[in-house]
Amino acid sequence: LWLLMLGQLGGVAGARRDSRVSAMVEEADVLRESMEVEDLKKMEAVQRSYMGMYADADGPVDTGMDLDVDGLSALLHHLDTIGYTTTDAVTWETHLKRKPSPKGKIYIMLVDNWHYMYLPLINTVQRGLLAFSVNTTVVKRGRPTLHEDIKAMIHNSSNPISLNKGDTFIWVGEYDDHVPWATLTKADIYTIHYDLDPVETRHKRCGKLSFLLADEIWEYSHSNIDLLHHLCSRSNDRTPFPLMRFLPAAFDPDAFPIHQKNNPGSKAVFFGGVKYGRRRCWKSLIQEPLLTGKLRDEYHVWSKKQFIRFATNDTTSGVFLNIHKTCINTPSTPAEPRIAQLLSHGGIIVSQPIYHKDMESYSGLVDFVPISEFPRVVSKWLSMSAEERQTKADERKRIFQARNSPKEVILRSGVLETFGVLESFG
Repeated sequence: LWLLMLGQLGGVAGARRDSRVSAMVEEADVLRESMEVEDLKKMEAVQRSYMGMYADADGPVDTGMDLDVDGLSALLHHLDTIGYTTTDAVTWETHLKRKPSPKGKIYIMLVDNWHYMYLPLINTVQRGLLAFSVNTTVVKRGRPTLHEDIKAMIHNSSNPISLNKGDTFIWVGEYDDHVPWATLTKADIYTIHYDLDPVETRHKRCGKLSFLLADEIWEYSHSNIDLLHHLCSRSNDRTPFPLMRFLPAAFDPDAFPIHQKNNPGSKAVFFGGVKYGRRRCWKSLIQEPLLTGKLRDEYHVWSKKQFIRFATNDTTSGVFLNIHKTCINTPSTPAEPRIAQLLSHGGIIVSQPIYHKDMESYSGLVDFVPISEFPRVVSKWLSMSAEERQTKADERKRIFQARNSPKEVILRSGVLETFGVLESFG
């Protein structure tokens, strides 16, 4: 079966994916040779993953369901109908049979050029755990040599970063297919994938190695957790699910404050890339009579220094728009991490609606309205005096801080259980 599979892989894989294929086949070999670490079911799951991966040009498929936007909306409607709910920490058929050593080190790793984008979530983990005297180390590496760099850290005392038995490896964001998950598992290193992609747009995730092999998956959105549970649960698939935890971006106590402005040239801002699936609705908004000359987008902030320059610019009013990719609003759309980031800075946010469980987290803090209502709501905020707007922004920021401090987010997530930290609630 294994030789047959390799033959099929070789017949359909393009040259530009050869390195990826080699890395994944190597990982499967490691896993097959270490059955004492994980059971045979995982090996079978990896084999199914490979078979599905090259049946489709987009990557791992084999979910049993391939839903378009309408299908996802129908699924979420069905979940509401049957009263399906999740807690912050969801263990379906978890394979959590081991835990990191209390004396082990915790490494948070990511691709170096994504650091600023992921910083609100990395800060949430670091500050939240530090509140319980749990220290972490952030490690950044380049993507081309990622697989080899991580392997070189395992049980290597000569490496400045050495991953040893009982340590915890947390991978943040994209390029998780470059991570040697099975090699880490064989080395008895506890593995976590902090997933920062919406399932709604990348729902062919059930066959990915991180989903099959990581000890835990952390999600920033309730929508992702609910969708993964139903997309990846199949009656004929006995592969255990990883432990999944809800870890949204928390309040950032070090966020540079944005002061509300009502200068002649101050505008409401979309903080992100309009060109990424939002051109159509953005063009419509800037042509609205109520918003003519009152909107701008910003996609050139990739450091704290650049953000301070942006925040203090006279054209930054302090009012922000949150628009989903493709401009489409579906019941399953997750909460973009920028919402928490902008609330921490003291911004006023007008957003398209998001998944109802995520929206509850921001109740009273964000104006959730259909995009057709943006002209009315945004122009209302811009017509206020800077002082009146500042009072409302400060109140929303205060409430967000009280609800979602890094310590509170970590407590609710159940992460302390992973690291053996007991908290007295008396």
